[in-house]
Amino acid sequence: MAKNYDVSAKELIDASPAAWAKLSHLVTDDAQVTLIDADASAISAVADKVAEIREKKKLRYMIMEFQAQHDIELIPNCAIRELNLRRQKGTITADTVIFFATAGALPKGGTLGKYEFKRANNFSWVFEYTAIKLWELKPDDIFALGPQMAPLATLCKIKPKTFPKLVERIETELKSIESKEDQNRLWAIAFFLSGIKYKDADYLQKIFTGKFNIESSSTYQLTAQRFRERGQIEDAQTILTEFQIRKTGSISQEDEKLINSINDPQILRQAVAMLTDAKSWEEVMEFLR
Repeated sequence: MAKNYDVSAKELIDASPAAWAKLSHLVTDDAQVTLIDADASAISAVADKVAEIREKKKLRYMIMEFQAQHDIELIPNCAIRELNLRRQKGTITADTVIFFATAGALPKGGTLGKYEFKRANNFSWVFEYTAIKLWELKPDDIFALGPQMAPLATLCKIKPKTFPKLVERIETELKSIESKEDQNRLWAIAFFLSGIKYKDADYLQKIFTGKFNIESSSTYQLTAQRFRERGQIEDAQTILTEFQIRKTGSISQEDEKLINSINDPQILRQAVAMLTDAKSWEEVMEFLR
Protein backbone atom coordinates (compact mmCIF):
# COMPACT_ATOMS: atom_id res chain seq x y z
CA MET A 1 0.00 0.00 0.00
CA ALA A 2 1.17 3.52 -0.74
CA LYS A 3 2.25 5.52 2.28
CA ASN A 4 2.16 9.27 2.82
CA TYR A 5 5.92 9.44 2.38
CA ASP A 6 5.82 7.58 -0.94
CA VAL A 7 3.38 10.09 -2.37
CA SER A 8 5.33 12.94 -0.76
CA ALA A 9 8.36 12.03 -2.85
CA LYS A 10 6.21 11.92 -5.98
CA GLU A 11 5.04 15.46 -5.19
CA LEU A 12 8.68 16.56 -5.08
CA ILE A 13 9.41 14.85 -8.40
CA ASP A 14 6.46 16.75 -9.89
CA ALA A 15 7.96 20.03 -8.68
CA SER A 16 11.58 19.39 -9.70
CA PRO A 17 12.02 16.49 -12.16
CA ALA A 18 15.34 17.87 -13.41
CA ALA A 19 16.74 17.97 -9.86
CA TRP A 20 15.87 14.30 -9.32
CA ALA A 21 17.43 13.38 -12.65
CA LYS A 22 20.61 15.22 -11.62
CA LEU A 23 20.58 13.38 -8.30
CA SER A 24 20.89 10.15 -10.29
CA HIS A 25 24.17 11.43 -11.83
CA LEU A 26 22.92 10.25 -15.24
CA VAL A 27 22.33 13.67 -16.80
CA THR A 28 24.27 16.89 -17.25
CA ASP A 29 23.25 20.36 -16.08
CA ASP A 30 22.23 21.21 -19.65
CA ALA A 31 19.73 18.37 -19.97
CA GLN A 32 16.06 19.21 -20.53
CA VAL A 33 13.90 16.98 -18.32
CA THR A 34 10.14 16.76 -18.79
CA LEU A 35 7.71 14.44 -17.04
CA ILE A 36 5.46 12.44 -19.33
CA ASP A 37 1.80 12.49 -18.33
CA ALA A 38 -0.24 9.32 -17.79
CA ASP A 39 -1.80 9.27 -21.25
CA ALA A 40 1.54 9.79 -22.96
CA SER A 41 3.52 7.22 -21.00
CA ALA A 42 0.75 4.65 -20.49
CA ILE A 43 2.69 3.29 -17.54
CA SER A 44 2.95 6.11 -15.01
CA ALA A 45 0.31 4.57 -12.76
CA VAL A 46 2.72 1.67 -12.32
CA ALA A 47 6.02 3.53 -12.35
CA ASP A 48 6.46 6.42 -9.94
CA LYS A 49 7.46 8.88 -12.65
CA VAL A 50 8.60 8.71 -16.28
CA ALA A 51 10.74 11.53 -17.68
CA GLU A 52 11.73 12.44 -21.20
CA ILE A 53 15.32 13.67 -21.33
CA ARG A 54 16.76 15.71 -24.19
CA GLU A 55 20.51 16.09 -24.02
CA LYS A 56 22.76 17.26 -26.87
CA LYS A 57 19.95 16.62 -29.38
CA LYS A 58 19.58 13.04 -28.13
CA LEU A 59 16.34 11.71 -26.65
CA ARG A 60 16.09 9.11 -23.94
CA TYR A 61 13.77 8.13 -21.11
CA MET A 62 14.14 7.68 -17.38
CA ILE A 63 11.87 5.83 -14.97
CA MET A 64 12.22 7.22 -11.45
CA GLU A 65 11.09 5.12 -8.50
CA PHE A 66 11.02 6.07 -4.82
CA GLN A 67 11.11 3.21 -2.33
CA ALA A 68 10.76 3.64 1.42
CA GLN A 69 10.20 0.02 2.46
CA HIS A 70 11.23 -3.46 1.29
CA ASP A 71 9.19 -4.92 -1.54
CA ILE A 72 10.19 -8.35 -2.80
CA GLU A 73 8.56 -7.66 -6.18
CA LEU A 74 10.08 -4.20 -6.70
CA ILE A 75 12.98 -5.13 -8.99
CA PRO A 76 11.09 -7.66 -11.19
CA ASN A 77 8.30 -5.10 -11.58
CA CYS A 78 10.80 -2.39 -12.48
CA ALA A 79 12.24 -4.69 -15.16
CA ILE A 80 8.77 -5.15 -16.65
CA ARG A 81 8.13 -1.41 -16.58
CA GLU A 82 11.35 -0.54 -18.39
CA LEU A 83 10.82 -3.29 -20.96
CA ASN A 84 7.29 -2.01 -21.64
CA LEU A 85 8.58 1.54 -21.95
CA ARG A 86 11.22 0.47 -24.46
CA ARG A 87 8.60 -1.34 -26.52
CA GLN A 88 6.10 1.52 -26.39
CA LYS A 89 8.64 4.17 -27.33
CA GLY A 90 10.56 2.03 -29.79
CA THR A 91 13.88 2.79 -28.12
CA ILE A 92 16.64 1.01 -26.28
CA THR A 93 17.67 4.24 -24.57
CA ALA A 94 15.92 4.05 -21.21
CA ASP A 95 17.16 4.05 -17.63
CA THR A 96 15.56 3.09 -14.34
CA VAL A 97 16.64 4.93 -11.19
CA ILE A 98 15.45 3.76 -7.78
CA PHE A 99 15.81 6.17 -4.88
CA PHE A 100 15.96 4.08 -1.70
CA ALA A 101 14.99 5.98 1.46
CA THR A 102 16.41 3.46 3.94
CA ALA A 103 18.74 0.46 4.03
CA GLY A 104 15.72 -1.68 4.89
CA ALA A 105 14.17 -0.85 1.52
CA LEU A 106 17.04 -2.43 -0.46
CA PRO A 107 16.40 -5.73 -2.28
CA LYS A 108 17.58 -8.83 -0.44
CA GLY A 109 20.31 -10.92 -2.06
CA GLY A 110 21.72 -10.64 -5.54
CA THR A 111 23.80 -7.79 -6.91
CA LEU A 112 22.49 -4.31 -6.29
CA GLY A 113 21.92 -2.67 -9.65
CA LYS A 114 21.43 -5.89 -11.63
CA TYR A 115 18.64 -8.44 -11.97
CA GLU A 116 18.34 -11.36 -14.38
CA PHE A 117 14.81 -11.21 -15.72
CA LYS A 118 13.48 -14.50 -17.13
CA ARG A 119 10.18 -15.35 -18.84
CA ALA A 120 8.51 -18.66 -19.56
CA ASN A 121 9.29 -18.52 -23.30
CA ASN A 122 13.06 -18.70 -22.57
CA PHE A 123 13.37 -14.96 -22.89
CA SER A 124 16.22 -13.71 -20.68
CA TRP A 125 17.38 -10.17 -20.01
CA VAL A 126 19.85 -8.71 -17.52
CA PHE A 127 18.06 -5.66 -16.15
CA GLU A 128 20.44 -2.96 -14.94
CA TYR A 129 19.26 -0.05 -12.81
CA THR A 130 20.79 2.78 -10.81
CA ALA A 131 20.33 2.63 -7.04
CA ILE A 132 20.57 5.87 -5.04
CA LYS A 133 20.90 5.43 -1.27
CA LEU A 134 19.36 8.62 0.04
CA TRP A 135 20.29 7.90 3.66
CA GLU A 136 23.99 7.97 2.74
CA LEU A 137 23.85 11.43 1.16
CA LYS A 138 24.77 14.63 2.97
CA PRO A 139 22.11 17.34 3.37
CA ASP A 140 24.24 19.70 1.28
CA ASP A 141 23.97 17.25 -1.63
CA ILE A 142 20.23 17.92 -1.57
CA PHE A 143 20.32 21.64 -0.83
CA ALA A 144 22.59 22.14 -3.85
CA LEU A 145 19.69 21.03 -6.06
CA GLY A 146 17.48 23.96 -5.07
CA PRO A 147 14.95 24.90 -2.35
CA GLN A 148 12.17 22.77 -3.88
CA MET A 149 14.21 19.69 -2.92
CA ALA A 150 14.87 20.78 0.68
CA PRO A 151 12.32 18.38 2.29
CA LEU A 152 14.30 15.41 0.95
CA ALA A 153 17.20 16.41 3.24
CA THR A 154 15.23 14.89 6.15
CA LEU A 155 16.30 11.47 4.83
CA CYS A 156 20.01 12.26 4.64
CA LYS A 157 22.87 11.14 6.86
CA ILE A 158 22.91 13.22 10.04
CA LYS A 159 23.22 12.62 13.76
CA PRO A 160 19.77 12.45 15.38
CA LYS A 161 20.61 15.27 17.78
CA THR A 162 21.26 17.62 14.84
CA PHE A 163 17.82 17.08 13.33
CA PRO A 164 16.39 20.34 14.79
CA LYS A 165 19.25 22.28 13.15
CA LEU A 166 18.52 20.52 9.87
CA VAL A 167 14.89 21.68 10.07
CA GLU A 168 16.15 25.23 10.64
CA ARG A 169 18.26 24.93 7.49
CA ILE A 170 15.21 23.67 5.59
CA GLU A 171 13.31 26.71 6.86
CA THR A 172 16.03 28.99 5.45
CA GLU A 173 15.82 27.25 2.08
CA LEU A 174 12.03 27.39 1.92
CA LYS A 175 11.93 31.09 2.78
CA SER A 176 13.61 31.76 -0.56
CA ILE A 177 10.47 30.47 -2.30
CA GLU A 178 8.14 33.36 -3.06
CA SER A 179 4.82 31.50 -2.87
CA LYS A 180 3.56 30.95 0.69
CA GLU A 181 1.33 28.19 -0.61
CA ASP A 182 4.34 26.36 -2.04
CA GLN A 183 6.23 26.87 1.23
CA ASN A 184 3.39 25.32 3.22
CA ARG A 185 3.07 22.41 0.81
CA LEU A 186 6.79 21.66 1.08
CA TRP A 187 6.64 21.91 4.89
CA ALA A 188 3.90 19.27 4.87
CA ILE A 189 6.05 17.03 2.65
CA ALA A 190 9.08 17.54 4.95
CA PHE A 191 6.91 16.53 7.90
CA PHE A 192 5.70 13.36 6.19
CA LEU A 193 9.18 12.34 5.00
CA SER A 194 10.62 12.87 8.47
CA GLY A 195 8.34 10.08 9.67
CA ILE A 196 10.49 7.56 7.82
CA LYS A 197 13.40 8.01 10.21
CA TYR A 198 11.67 9.42 13.28
CA LYS A 199 8.74 7.38 14.54
CA ASP A 200 7.89 9.59 17.52
CA ALA A 201 4.99 11.74 16.27
CA ASP A 202 5.08 13.97 19.36
CA TYR A 203 8.78 14.69 18.77
CA LEU A 204 8.13 15.62 15.14
CA GLN A 205 5.22 17.87 16.05
CA LYS A 206 7.44 19.62 18.59
CA ILE A 207 10.21 20.15 16.02
CA PHE A 208 7.81 21.41 13.35
CA THR A 209 5.79 23.62 15.67
CA GLY A 210 5.87 27.18 14.38
CA LYS A 211 6.90 26.13 10.90
CA PHE A 212 3.29 25.52 9.94
CA ASN A 213 0.28 24.63 12.06
CA ILE A 214 0.18 20.86 11.78
CA GLU A 215 -3.25 20.41 13.32
CA SER A 216 -5.24 23.31 11.87
CA SER A 217 -3.36 24.22 8.68
CA SER A 218 -5.75 23.89 5.75
CA THR A 219 -2.72 23.30 3.54
CA TYR A 220 -1.67 20.33 5.68
CA GLN A 221 -5.19 18.89 5.76
CA LEU A 222 -5.64 19.26 2.00
CA THR A 223 -2.19 17.83 1.35
CA ALA A 224 -2.84 14.86 3.62
CA GLN A 225 -6.21 14.20 1.96
CA ARG A 226 -4.68 14.48 -1.50
CA PHE A 227 -1.94 12.05 -0.48
CA ARG A 228 -4.51 9.54 0.79
CA GLU A 229 -6.70 9.76 -2.31
CA ARG A 230 -3.75 9.69 -4.71
CA GLY A 231 -2.27 6.71 -2.88
CA GLN A 232 -5.56 4.80 -3.11
CA ILE A 233 -5.91 5.57 -6.82
CA GLU A 234 -2.34 4.53 -7.65
CA ASP A 235 -2.61 1.37 -5.56
CA ALA A 236 -5.71 0.24 -7.45
CA GLN A 237 -4.29 1.21 -10.86
CA THR A 238 -1.12 -0.73 -10.10
CA ILE A 239 -3.04 -3.84 -9.00
CA LEU A 240 -5.18 -3.84 -12.14
CA THR A 241 -2.27 -3.22 -14.52
CA GLU A 242 0.11 -5.74 -12.99
CA PHE A 243 -2.63 -8.37 -12.66
CA GLN A 244 -3.01 -8.45 -16.43
CA ILE A 245 0.75 -8.25 -17.07
CA ARG A 246 1.43 -11.18 -14.75
CA LYS A 247 -1.45 -13.22 -16.17
CA THR A 248 -0.78 -12.77 -19.88
CA GLY A 249 2.69 -11.17 -20.04
CA SER A 250 1.43 -7.84 -21.39
CA ILE A 251 -1.38 -5.31 -21.36
CA SER A 252 -2.74 -3.35 -24.29
CA GLN A 253 -2.07 0.39 -24.41
CA GLU A 254 -5.83 0.94 -24.75
CA ASP A 255 -6.58 -0.92 -21.51
CA GLU A 256 -3.72 0.74 -19.65
CA LYS A 257 -4.81 4.21 -20.75
CA LEU A 258 -8.35 3.41 -19.64
CA ILE A 259 -7.17 2.33 -16.19
CA ASN A 260 -4.95 5.40 -15.83
CA SER A 261 -7.81 7.71 -16.82
CA ILE A 262 -9.98 6.68 -13.85
CA ASN A 263 -9.44 9.02 -10.87
CA ASP A 264 -12.30 7.80 -8.70
CA PRO A 265 -10.87 5.52 -5.96
CA GLN A 266 -14.26 3.90 -5.33
CA ILE A 267 -14.70 2.81 -8.96
CA LEU A 268 -11.15 1.47 -9.05
CA ARG A 269 -11.66 -0.49 -5.81
CA GLN A 270 -14.77 -2.08 -7.33
CA ALA A 271 -12.78 -3.06 -10.42
CA VAL A 272 -10.09 -4.66 -8.25
CA ALA A 273 -12.75 -6.60 -6.35
CA MET A 274 -14.04 -7.96 -9.68
CA LEU A 275 -10.71 -9.62 -10.50
CA THR A 276 -11.52 -12.73 -8.46
CA ASP A 277 -15.03 -13.34 -9.84
CA ALA A 278 -15.10 -11.78 -13.32
CA LYS A 279 -15.40 -14.27 -16.17
CA SER A 280 -12.84 -12.38 -18.23
CA TRP A 281 -10.50 -9.38 -18.23
CA GLU A 282 -12.78 -7.73 -20.78
CA GLU A 283 -15.61 -7.79 -18.23
CA VAL A 284 -13.49 -5.70 -15.87
CA MET A 285 -12.56 -3.28 -18.64
CA GLU A 286 -16.21 -2.96 -19.70
CA PHE A 287 -17.09 -1.99 -16.14
CA LEU A 288 -14.51 0.83 -16.25
CA ARG A 289 -15.85 2.08 -19.57
